[in-house]
Parts: sequence; C-alpha cells; structure tokens
Amino acid sequence: MIYLILLLIIVFCSAVMDAEKGIYNFFVRKGWKHLAFWCDSDSWENKYQMKEWMMKIGVPEGLAKYLSMDVFVIFTDMWHCAKAIMMVCTQYFVAILAIGIVNNGLVYVNFPITNINVGWLTFILFLLSGMTFNWFYYKMRKL
Repeated sequence: MIYLILLLIIVFCSAVMDAEKGIYNFFVRKGWKHLAFWCDSDSWENKYQMKEWMMKIGVPEGLAKYLSMDVFVIFTDMWHCAKAIMMVCTQYFVAILAIGIVNNGLVYVNFPITNINVGWLTFILFLLSGMTFNWFYYKMRKL
C-alpha cells in the first residue's frame, strides 16, 4: 500500500510540474493572486523577495541570500516544491525497495521504525546534496 501511495504522490508532483502554466492561468482567472504568484515561472523574483523579507526581520544579508537561494528554494515556487516532494518520495521508494531486497525480515519486523529512519535520512541527504551542489556550482560559475 505504501508503494501505491508513493507512486501516486510522485505522479501527482510530476503532473504539477508539467502543468504549472495551466495552474497559474487557473489561479489568475479565479483572482487568487498570491497563489498565482507562487505558480509563476519567474522563481528568481520569489527568491529575491524572500531574501528581502528575511533581511527585514533581521537576518544578515549573506545568510538570507544563502537560505533563500539554497535551503528554502522549495518554498519559493510551486515547481521547486513539487520537484522536492517528488525527489524525496522517489528516493524513499527506492530505499524501501532496497531494504526489502537486502533483508525481507527487516522490512516486516521493523517496518515503521525502519521506514521512518530511512525516510528522514533520505530527506536530510537530499537537502545536503542539493546545498553542496549549489555551493559548488556557484563557486565554479565565478571562475
């Protein structure tokens, strides 16, 4: 059952990523400007506005830039949010399958504990790898 739920989430997130322009137009027609702004493809504007908001509440400029561009990028637009959820669910799905193939007893005996630990570990590794890639990419771009 968990596989079916994860697959449905993955497919839904992929569809959201593909239909972002249609969702944007729907929200504009309904008059929901804040949601339409979140669905807009110009995510760099959302990132910079998030940076400016963080600086207003007292976060230093360097930290605000890092957080808005790297860590909290999944909140700046619908596309990045759907992508992050899809990637986490995919990695979680693969981790569950890998545990099941390696040791079936582990999945059946410690199913809730094992899946929660693997899920959190996968999520943390996903965030750390994304931040590391962004740091490396920005450093290389400056060369």
